[in-house]
Amino acid sequence: MLLGRGDGTFSLGAAYTLFGTGPDSLAVGDLNRDGILDLVSTGGTFADVFLGDGDGTLGSDMSFFIAIGGEATRIADMNGDGIPDLVFPSGDTPTTTNIAIVLGAGDGTFGSESFFPSGEEGFFFDVADFNGDHQPDVVVADEQGNAVATLLNTSVVSFSPSTTLTFPQQLVGTTSPAQTVKLTNTGATDLGISSITLSGRGLTMQHTCGQSLPPGGSCKIRVRFRAETVGAVPGTISIVDTASSKPQVIAAMAAGTVVSLSPKALQFGPQKIGTTSAAQDVTVTNHGSQIVKFAGVIINATGFEQTNTCSELSPGASCTVSISFRPDTIGLEFAKVILSDSGGGGQHVIPVQGTGTR
Repeated sequence: MLLGRGDGTFSLGAAYTLFGTGPDSLAVGDLNRDGILDLVSTGGTFADVFLGDGDGTLGSDMSFFIAIGGEATRIADMNGDGIPDLVFPSGDTPTTTNIAIVLGAGDGTFGSESFFPSGEEGFFFDVADFNGDHQPDVVVADEQGNAVATLLNTSVVSFSPSTTLTFPQQLVGTTSPAQTVKLTNTGATDLGISSITLSGRGLTMQHTCGQSLPPGGSCKIRVRFRAETVGAVPGTISIVDTASSKPQVIAAMAAGTVVSLSPKALQFGPQKIGTTSAAQDVTVTNHGSQIVKFAGVIINATGFEQTNTCSELSPGASCTVSISFRPDTIGLEFAKVILSDSGGGGQHVIPVQGTGTR
């Protein structure tokens, strides 16, 4: 720690060891509400908490386990109880990153993590009120997904899932299975619901929500997509309730296409490192009335190889993407085979996985 002298220079203070392993991040705030600044860091599988003594020194490390953390840490009151909470990127899965929130107890200790998916690779974020309802929201830069994700604070309303309703590309003229969102009142009083509306061409909705929900009560919103034309279809479920001065928003994303893939995903068996599996084929078919052109077929990770016969498809015609697995590490490997075409929906993605062995 470097202590300021008041003239723009610093003197060397005490040093403190972190349990967390890099990349670590630091945040400063009054975690136990005693008017003295405290220090918190997340990195690896630990969060380190040091309560300040008010004289430039810190108390002992009150570390606790987390799923995984680092890159950035923020302190904010996320649930409106007046107690500082922690926000950090955490809980990675093979296909997404998450924002983790741990609620503070007011004495420098914290509860368990709650995870909110934030994109393909969303480590850098900030906390602010983005919709003017006086509640802190989270915005995330999704580097791998080339997008910005906004996670709006829903107060005492809990949505499951909390992510955008994303429909796979749907063949024009067909209807998707329903996707369901569960709305739960986590507050201590009745939740009033004034209206639930849906926008987006081809999106339809049914719900079991009445005009109010008791504490602990829940209802379900079911959404289907019927592709009427080729191309992306953004949609929004807007819920006007007593939990917020602004509508609660659930985003939906769908797309109509004339291209189908069969099968839609591939799984390879165990394969020795440095050897190549037999190829598995995916058939790509044009169901439209116009020629579909392909800009390319790529794989976003090592360990998998592809060849294809796809350049352009006449109406009713098919081509083949042949994929093989050549692992270079031990363990489970994931990748996406991405087809860029003019058939609607922009890109078609084939998830693939396999396990490398000795």
